[in-house]
Amino acid sequence: MFKNLKKDPRWRDYVPDSATSLTPEEVKKIANAPIRNKRGKVNKEWLRDKVAAYEMIHMGWHPIDCLRWSWKSCEEVVGGVDPARGLNQPAIKVNMHATKRPGQRCRNYFVCGCQKKHDPDNDACEYGLIKRLVQELGEEKANETFFWTTKKKGMSWGLQGKQKKSKISESLERINQRVHVRLGRLTGDMGRKTFATLGKNFFLFDEDHLKEITHHKSSENFVKYLDPQFINTNAETLLSRVFQAYEQGRYLPPASTSVPHLLVEMGKKIEGLERVILLLACGADFKKAIIAHHQRKKLE
Repeated sequence: MFKNLKKDPRWRDYVPDSATSLTPEEVKKIANAPIRNKRGKVNKEWLRDKVAAYEMIHMGWHPIDCLRWSWKSCEEVVGGVDPARGLNQPAIKVNMHATKRPGQRCRNYFVCGCQKKHDPDNDACEYGLIKRLVQELGEEKANETFFWTTKKKGMSWGLQGKQKKSKISESLERINQRVHVRLGRLTGDMGRKTFATLGKNFFLFDEDHLKEITHHKSSENFVKYLDPQFINTNAETLLSRVFQAYEQGRYLPPASTSVPHLLVEMGKKIEGLERVILLLACGADFKKAIIAHHQRKKLE
């Protein structure tokens, strides 16, 4: 079924119009959804639901991307340095093929989200959840796929044939039923729309960076994933407020983003320095020259 879809050009441009973006608060509820029962034991189904939800929201994956994902495609690496804490966080690099671009190699990184060093008991850490899922599945089944097919009686996950994709799509809805994210139904299409919308409008990431992660080649198709109902008013009005602050003398643009401003400031400093040097060359006392310079600056 999916092979035929990938050959059809319309599959590449398909965007679910009915899907809406999750809000930041709703994403928080999903991230804090429990994976343990009252006795503190990990519930495998809850764990798989949360991992699937993370990959759809954090990486903009389609449910079919999750289905094709196995531990064989993963490689453990050291993540980039976190500037806030100066720590090298562990990460998992996933080497796969793009869903909408058959044959195109792509990669994604799932990094530790702990505040300090990696905490294996942090149930909201993406890196830790994936490691725990591999541990729960066992290396043999994880090598097959993270969301394996099972015929064992009593295992409600039941990923059989065409049900696989729909079961992964329903992971957001199952979390919704447990933690009451919102009144409406959550679908797998919302994950990719949430990634694009919050990444660009809330977290203000560059569009090209987001397109590289979602493997979009054109902005025309990427912007279709932006939910028009979710607008970050603060980001939209930032430029107007900065202009007004500058005009009222309460803001100076960073030198790195304003070459003309940098040249003007350098000119002022060079002019002031030339005056001091001229006074010294004329035999003026150094201390008096500095005092005269600062007095003139205050008058200006």
